[in-house]
Amino acid sequence: MSRPKLTLRDGRIELFWKEGKLDRYRPVKAEDHRRFDDWISAYRLALNRNSNPEDLLALGRDIYDWIDNDEGWMGALDRAFERSGADGPRLLELAVPENPDEKAIRFLEAPWELIADGRGHLAALDPGFCPVRRIGAAAEGLPAFARPLTLVFMAAEPLETDVHLQYEAEETAILGATR
Repeated sequence: MSRPKLTLRDGRIELFWKEGKLDRYRPVKAEDHRRFDDWISAYRLALNRNSNPEDLLALGRDIYDWIDNDEGWMGALDRAFERSGADGPRLLELAVPENPDEKAIRFLEAPWELIADGRGHLAALDPGFCPVRRIGAAAEGLPAFARPLTLVFMAAEPLETDVHLQYEAEETAILGATR
């Protein structure tokens, strides 16, 4: 099954999802590229100064409003998810062509995980919501192997401290929980 895609290509933004019967597009203007840059800068600033969560929420709402535009793309996307009846994560693929230019890279770099509507961040409201970034066309997946999952343990303990990790106890607890 495919997933919805928000693609920056040939001077336009496209929202496409075959199963969800979505096929919309609009031009991307210079002001849109400036907006991507502003989002990236605002996000970095918020991270560096431990800003108020309301700043990130406002940023997420601005991203939502940009996607939604005057055409209601976010509502259409939500209705398409409902129609599809798909269980599992609500993935939104953000895609650019192979060998992206600087503008396309900035599009991918925007903090899409912060998308928020009037209720809050979509990732907080629906833990299955997940933006996925892609450069170029999707490749065929690798075949699944019929073998048990393996786990590698690696521990690091700070130097010059009186607190010591309990490596074996932690490993035993993880193995017990995962069997």
